[in-house]
Amino acid sequence: MTLLANGLPPVLSRWPRLLALFSALSLGVGCGDMPPDAPTEYEELLGHAFVHMADEDPEELIAGLENLLILMEDDGIRHDASQGYSIQNLDEEAVNLLDERQRSTRDLVGISVLAGSPHEPIDIGALLSWEDFHQVVKDTFDVYEREFDGDPECFAAQECSWLSAQSHTESAWAGLIDMVTEYSIEFRWVETSWGMALLHRFWLNAPAHGDFDLVMKGNYYIGITFPDLIDGTGSLRIHGNWFDVDYGLFPVTEANAVETVVENSKTDADKLDHWISTH
Repeated sequence: MTLLANGLPPVLSRWPRLLALFSALSLGVGCGDMPPDAPTEYEELLGHAFVHMADEDPEELIAGLENLLILMEDDGIRHDASQGYSIQNLDEEAVNLLDERQRSTRDLVGISVLAGSPHEPIDIGALLSWEDFHQVVKDTFDVYEREFDGDPECFAAQECSWLSAQSHTESAWAGLIDMVTEYSIEFRWVETSWGMALLHRFWLNAPAHGDFDLVMKGNYYIGITFPDLIDGTGSLRIHGNWFDVDYGLFPVTEANAVETVVENSKTDADKLDHWISTH
């Protein structure tokens, strides 16, 4: 058996930190139940937006977005989505068309959260694509770097409809596990019958490894921001986030992890709104 300098096996030497992390997670979330399943049409339309985000002809993309907006007219769906949904389905062919790497969606677990914002889509898009966005997330990320292929200022002014980037980040996954990640990121403006919508898509380029043998094998995200014509002001922001994580020695259930991602999504949305309001 391999021993460390302190005479303990590697797993035992990390056990106090494991217990501390488990305690932090237990205090930071609720009972650890999975969020309710999203309505089938809602889930399918989120996946549809991810699949068609980069279509040269936006007709099919726009049709799906407008159908998703129609669902938002249902008070029950809006309420439940704001609490958080579980989602699973994401088309495997779509993720394999992202680049040359072969991927599997078989073990993906996902969440979706609806967040209302007092700010207009153009203000949200300008901040998300801001070259100095690391200032917004400096309390969450130790390192947040993006290299753009395109002009962020042109995109922020809605003079360009497309912007892409590559990112390098160093942070704590779910706020607890140190991890280095490399992502591909895309932004797009699309004109709908409800007004200009912002789409934001990203995916993990390669598996990311963290402490305690945790491995994030895959991560895919789609964010959709519409003018909120239901309330008449601000925006509706729909987030879909799918991930495949091998938790290794990390003492957490999948339900705990999913609940943490739901709560983090809400916190991130609030942080974005606060930044726009105060800068």
